[in-house]
Amino acid sequence: MEGMTERLLDRLDHELALTPQQRDQVHRIVETHHRKIEALTGGVRPQIRQELEQANREIEAVLNPEQRVKYKAIRMKIHGGPHLHPPGGHRPF
Repeated sequence: MEGMTERLLDRLDHELALTPQQRDQVHRIVETHHRKIEALTGGVRPQIRQELEQANREIEAVLNPEQRVKYKAIRMKIHGGPHLHPPGGHRPF
């Protein structure tokens, strides 16, 4: 989360010209709510991962061999590895 938080804060700071105090306050707000969201979603993450794995298997099943290779390469490029989705993201592809 720290990298994502910093990117968000940098963008808001750039676009909104936040004061140092505002930046600190926004940082605390984002961190607080991120922890709460993580607590809520932590229990369902394994089921979400299973669904994403199944979606990817089904997509690969309708592709020809050449398309499957490209599909896997696209997923690796987008997600930085053979994983189904980036951390915090939940989508097939």
